[in-house]
Amino acid sequence: MPSPFVILLASLPLIFRLIPMLVPSHVLEPYNLWSPDSLNTKPGVKWRNMGYWEDTEDYSQAAEALASKLLDFAGEVESSGNILDIAHGTGESLCLHLSRIPPPEHLHALTSLPHETELARQLVSIRYPNTTTSIQFFTASASYRPGKDLDHPLNPLRGFMGESSSSSSQITFDSDDNDEDEDEDLNPSFSSPSASSSSGPDGSSSSSPPPYDLIYILDAIYHFPPSVPYFLSSALRVLKPSTGTIVYTDILPPSTLNAGLAHLILPWSWGVPAKNFVSRPKSLKDYQALLERVGYEDIVIEDWSSHVWSGFAKNLRKRGWAWKVVARGVEWAQKSGWRFVAVRARRPGFKVGSEEE
Repeated sequence: MPSPFVILLASLPLIFRLIPMLVPSHVLEPYNLWSPDSLNTKPGVKWRNMGYWEDTEDYSQAAEALASKLLDFAGEVESSGNILDIAHGTGESLCLHLSRIPPPEHLHALTSLPHETELARQLVSIRYPNTTTSIQFFTASASYRPGKDLDHPLNPLRGFMGESSSSSSQITFDSDDNDEDEDEDLNPSFSSPSASSSSGPDGSSSSSPPPYDLIYILDAIYHFPPSVPYFLSSALRVLKPSTGTIVYTDILPPSTLNAGLAHLILPWSWGVPAKNFVSRPKSLKDYQALLERVGYEDIVIEDWSSHVWSGFAKNLRKRGWAWKVVARGVEWAQKSGWRFVAVRARRPGFKVGSEEE
């Protein structure tokens, strides 16, 4: 009879498969397990990303630098128009948008963690109590399911299907509903974009789209189920034709990544869908080709790895033993060839004679 150790070892693949099915997805998210207060040095500052480490060794400064650099990377978009910030954490990136002159007319904020919605709402109300920007908060997965998530900011028909128009919306999400194949990831079935309703911080209704001038995602897209291509396909439909831009940072694993790590260990421990490890572009050229197949144009991809990995790992090593373990993981990623990239892409205009025109 096999020993208990052998039985346990043989059962590990099944255990890793069952955990995401039995435990709510938001509970497994790594950002749900630690507070940004443990990293930030400035009182009241709530940044939570890997940072852009240039001429600083301070975490809060580096984290803000990454957020600002990504927003600047968006280029000449209509930043005073309609912005959707996905995975905004406790709200620092929302305040970054509101600090711009002029601020956005409409700012939609989406996170999958209910407590982050409340923390972000509080932070914005404290720092910008008199903002003229109409703000609406959403608590849901970043991935929109056509026909199910009516009150989702990526629903191009939101506002016309009887959903709530309150200043805060929560959507129940079943993680296994989005287990599409690769072709479906690139070409999910969506409706045409149109106007929708929104509400300001006081809950009063106002008219606002999609379409969005800018979709902004800081250090999070690799967490989105079922895959990055699926999300990019859904985001495309709510961008303003011709000018609407998506900007985000992403992490690309090396082509030599161990299959066992990619399928079993990393998805569970990092809170990242397996597809976002095993079905990723092998080069920046392949990444651009993927975005073109989804339907984007004017694509720019930059490798920011040299300003992220080493500075982040060095900062973590100065902290307690638990953070030193994380630092070793960051150093392993850097040595193994993982890349931290920034991506900007634009939705093309309608073609003459198209159904969406």
